[in-house]
Amino acid sequence: MKQKRLFKALSVLTSLILFLSVLNIPALSVSADGIDGEPWIGAGENTEYVVPNSAAMDDFISNWYKVALERDPYPSELKQWKKELTGGVTCGSRAAYGFIFSSEYQNKKKSNAAFVTDLYKLMLGRTPDASGKADWVNQLKKGKSREQVFAGFANSVEYYKICSKLKITAGYWEAGYNPNQLNSVNMFVERLYKVCLGRIGDKDGQIDWVNKLIKGQITGSQCAHDFIFSPEYVKKKLNDGDYVKNLYTAIMGRPYDDDGYNSWVKKLSKGMSRDEVFAGFANSPEFDKICKNYGIKRGDYVPTDIGTYNPNPYKVGDIIKLGKYEQDGKTSNGPETIEWEVLSVEGNRVLVISKYVLDSQSYDYTGDDVTWETCTLRKWLNNDFYNTAFNDSEKGKIPKVTLQNKKNGINGRSGGNKTKDKVFCLSFDEIEKYYGYQYKPEWGDLYNQRLIGEPTQYVINRGEYYVEFNSGHYYGELVEYNYTTDVIGKKACWWWLRSPGESSETANDVQYNGSCGWGSWRSYGSVGVRPAMYIEFE
Repeated sequence: MKQKRLFKALSVLTSLILFLSVLNIPALSVSADGIDGEPWIGAGENTEYVVPNSAAMDDFISNWYKVALERDPYPSELKQWKKELTGGVTCGSRAAYGFIFSSEYQNKKKSNAAFVTDLYKLMLGRTPDASGKADWVNQLKKGKSREQVFAGFANSVEYYKICSKLKITAGYWEAGYNPNQLNSVNMFVERLYKVCLGRIGDKDGQIDWVNKLIKGQITGSQCAHDFIFSPEYVKKKLNDGDYVKNLYTAIMGRPYDDDGYNSWVKKLSKGMSRDEVFAGFANSPEFDKICKNYGIKRGDYVPTDIGTYNPNPYKVGDIIKLGKYEQDGKTSNGPETIEWEVLSVEGNRVLVISKYVLDSQSYDYTGDDVTWETCTLRKWLNNDFYNTAFNDSEKGKIPKVTLQNKKNGINGRSGGNKTKDKVFCLSFDEIEKYYGYQYKPEWGDLYNQRLIGEPTQYVINRGEYYVEFNSGHYYGELVEYNYTTDVIGKKACWWWLRSPGESSETANDVQYNGSCGWGSWRSYGSVGVRPAMYIEFE
């Protein structure tokens, strides 16, 4: 539907641009994205346009041709301008400016008196009164520019009344400003008036909003907010569906898409406030692009009305199932669903680690003194494992995050530069943070039952060394390290951390019994991997 609408609109505007190029009238630049690259801001959700049948509108447009070009408009030209003026594409001032400052009119080199007379006829549709004309001519003699005089007519009460009766926006004009930017911002404000308040903006209001937006005294988000949450708009008591539709039309200047519409309405039904939904639109990349094309500041909007909606239904310790990976050692039945334990809840995302040790890899097999940034394990996790374990939909839930690779907490070896990863190993300081692990040299290694890593059968089949808490020495450890009896019967293996180890040849790891700190040889392949990552919700 959107493509059909753009095709029709562009066909219309292409004809207009060709015509204006012949006349050398300063025209609006048009692209597939709309006017001057801004998203299309036409007549709301209407895909068909009905040209107004108004004699007053015909006379209004005809004056431009008669005065500036000394002829009547063709029927197609008349129809075209009606679409532009009432379809949210251009304001009355921008259109009039294009005629009075066209090269064809300027080449006539009219006197100041004739120019003022023509402004009266072209914009106000009447002959000038003697005192008014004399005043404007006198201002021109004193150094005021012709565009400044034009602005005086464009911003006059009389011109606004004429445009208001025609149900079009006169549009605030400021001499020296970019005409297309002025038009875009005028149309943005007009859209807010029409969609939110159902009317043309009053003169003082239109001028005030446009002036403040262009001068950077108010942001696009602030302007939209003041309309959307004005008493006049709130009194409409729109249902959630109509509210969301209005946001698409008023802020984005386009019809809603079904997926977006359904998502926002669902969030509102689950407790998200309208202020939070507005923030979603106002802070969106799409609205940011719109504001940049208008030449105004978008501004970040922080909602003050926080609803009860929670996109993150999980808590620490919960298990989330996401992705598939070979685990039972039987490739004939396909990979098994991966279980992830929630370590931390952070707004709309959670930090998770695989419940089981999923694979066996070396930290690095190049033989160099590497950090997490350059090790082969990092590359394997973010390529081979990531692409094997997750489909495209699941990948969309896994954000790339910046990791702090701190020094080893025991011997101070550097952890290297920050990295950006989707999948990673936990660091030594994250083990301390999320598991409450502590290491004190005078105490020796500490043991944390929560850190015991159980290998899958697939990992065992790959030859990973493991132990079982079910006989002899390991029963003794239950007493010595205060393990609970539920570890009996469990298999346990070593698994990598991303932090550096005791020496340049080692990387930190967690031992089978839940202790860590010194590390294993980096090039030794038989160490388990428990991937960690963030999962993001909506």
